[in-house]
Amino acid sequence: MIKDIKDTMEALSSGRKNEFTDKLKEKRVFAANKLIYSKDLTEEQIEEYNANRPTEDDTEPEVIIDFYRRFIYRMEYMMKVGEEKGYNLISFMGP
Repeated sequence: MIKDIKDTMEALSSGRKNEFTDKLKEKRVFAANKLIYSKDLTEEQIEEYNANRPTEDDTEPEVIIDFYRRFIYRMEYMMKVGEEKGYNLISFMGP
């Protein structure tokens, strides 16, 4: 996982694409959903919003790279400390 993240960081830095760079540009969650109803907007305004809603994430690559750099640091530290204490697995929980 860390190897893939490092490769993606390098790809973002250089402008190269890998299997993850395009996925990072996709607008996700609520921003990509079509607006169906709003008590404050007319049907025409809703249609205009949907026609012009964002489809790409415009987050600067430097912000993503910074997040990944900090994430990798913490993961590698957690693995080092775990190994020193005799553990060889990491478990993630949650939604």
